Amino acid sequence: MLETELTRTLKIQYPIFLAPMAGGPTTPELVAAISNAGGLGNLGAGYLTPEQLRSMIREIKQLTDQPFGVNLFVPEQRIESEETIGQMADHLNIYRVELGIAQNPAIQKYSESFEEQVQVLLDEEIPVFSFTFGIPPQDVIQTMKQRGTIVIGTATTIEEAKQLEAAGVDAIVAQGSEAGGHRGTFLKSVSDTQIGT
Repeated sequence: MLETELTRTLKIQYPIFLAPMAGGPTTPELVAAISNAGGLGNLGAGYLTPEQLRSMIREIKQLTDQPFGVNLFVPEQRIESEETIGQMADHLNIYRVELGIAQNPAIQKYSESFEEQVQVLLDEEIPVFSFTFGIPPQDVIQTMKQRGTIVIGTATTIEEAKQLEAAGVDAIVAQGSEAGGHRGTFLKSVSDTQIGT
């Protein structure tokens, strides 16, 4: 009853998945514990530097010989206007002066290099690669699959699920509105489709 096509594909005993919670909750010890218990441990790695990511993957491998996954955030294409950024900085400087804050502070890096994170996953030959907030370039998906890595995408709408299927992922996580801080329109979309609205 617990064996499914997905559990066979992932080579796990039970259809139990550790949510890949980025930002600290998913430690190597927790990932390994879930995998060792027959489920699929998942490392939420969206905020990790490539060096941190490599170190945590190696630690997981020391704690388990069972399959586990690593989840990354797919970067969105940003359209930036230097003029708009300059206008906003000037506007904010009014408040910075009033509050005694330095004007035009340096902007911190807002995300890690997706390309470098992916290279670490390829180097370390992880069993499962999952992603959220978009779809990686096709060459990333195909390279992972060619190396034997199972690829799982996250969909929050029916349209995203169709795009993931077309991209050739091995499995799709349907993420609902209860997901912490993520887009969560998938369940509403299913409901709307079923009732014909």
